Amino acid sequence: RGGVSSFGVGGTNVHLIVEEYPNEQKVSSLSRPLQLLMWSAKSENSLKGYATELGKFLQSKPDSLLADIAYSLNKTRDTFIHRNFLLSSNCVDASQEMLSNEKNTIKTSVLKVAPNEIAFLFPGQGSQFSQMGMNLYKNETIYKTAVDTCAEFLLEELKIDIREILYPKIATPETEAKLKDTRFTQPALFVTEYALSQLWLSWGIKPTAFCGHSIGEFVAAHLAGIFSLQDALHLIATRGRLVSELPGGSMLSVRLAEDQLKNILPDNLSIAAINSNAICVVSGEDNMVKEFSKSLEQMEIVNKLLFTSHAFHSKMMDPILDTFEKEVKKIHLNKPILPIVSTVTGTWLLDDEAINPKYWSNHLRNTVRFADAADTLLKLDDIIFLEVGPGQTLTALTKQQGTGKIIPAFTSLPLPKNQENEYHSLLNTLGELWLRGIDPDWDVFYGHQKRQK
Repeated sequence: RGGVSSFGVGGTNVHLIVEEYPNEQKVSSLSRPLQLLMWSAKSENSLKGYATELGKFLQSKPDSLLADIAYSLNKTRDTFIHRNFLLSSNCVDASQEMLSNEKNTIKTSVLKVAPNEIAFLFPGQGSQFSQMGMNLYKNETIYKTAVDTCAEFLLEELKIDIREILYPKIATPETEAKLKDTRFTQPALFVTEYALSQLWLSWGIKPTAFCGHSIGEFVAAHLAGIFSLQDALHLIATRGRLVSELPGGSMLSVRLAEDQLKNILPDNLSIAAINSNAICVVSGEDNMVKEFSKSLEQMEIVNKLLFTSHAFHSKMMDPILDTFEKEVKKIHLNKPILPIVSTVTGTWLLDDEAINPKYWSNHLRNTVRFADAADTLLKLDDIIFLEVGPGQTLTALTKQQGTGKIIPAFTSLPLPKNQENEYHSLLNTLGELWLRGIDPDWDVFYGHQKRQK
């Protein structure tokens, strides 16, 4: 298509042919199985009106790609303090949610203060579950690259591909047993938490502090620059192997405060963790833990045996401390470039501790003081907590520590329920962060897709 225009130059007519190139029809690519629809306005009435108009638009175009509409909302609209978001997989469902009177599934907030701090929380053993993160591995390039990189490093250490442990084609009692073998549990958790952290970071969610429960602190230490990735993986694989060679033991969750527990704890048992002001974990030999559990039941004190293979953070770890310390001495330790709250001390990790091999060997044996660590973080102004790993243990414990306050703490990868997959939790949390003033990097979020406005 073209046109001709003419004008005079020095008495001579000059003809220009204006060529208009036809607009090529872009083709949208496949998208995530769930879409995050976000909209905002300057007032509550405007927000409601926008939801209604958007619902009518989706109703009128039921065959539109919801991913393109979500992309358009995220990339072309200004953001204001009155905010809504909705998770949906298609235009029909989304329009029904927006036009219904109930609107229970639409999350809303009025942004008053953007957070000053974002703490990444990394869980420890017991949070793992079969096929955790499998859909992210299949669909998120950044997540997959992170897992693959770790798996290649670990091949020599484990003599097995950790991806076979993480993502069995069919979950069976045998595959579950392998994942619960601490030799594989520890690397599997590290890999999953590291891959999740890379995904969140790529989406523009930048932490200001880290805290890890037991082995979760190794992920925090790598991200803070203390260990290289390869060294961190070597230490985790070594740690898992050394523990697996020890005699088995038991761990018991007890609903008591630390001081109350100390008064009745036998000398042959250890306090492995202080998870909150009212929950501790006891660790030791199987029969001794069993006897203690019976005595607690007679005192009508709530207790529960945890499904673990060994008595972590107890005297039973003593035989391997020197061996592990020698391994830590072989690697270069750096001072952290981002702050970590230690679950050994319950307060900020000091530079001298971070570069001391003995800190990391005693880490195996010492009580996990998560309650104190959470208290330290809760003193920060306008903080948001993000559990970067499987499960929701640390989210729940942090909320317990903040009794009387509304604590914004969110999960990444809880155990799926009601036919949901990983995206329900992950995108819901991304939406919750946006409601609270954290703007994701949409260019990266949609980076591996072809989307249209």
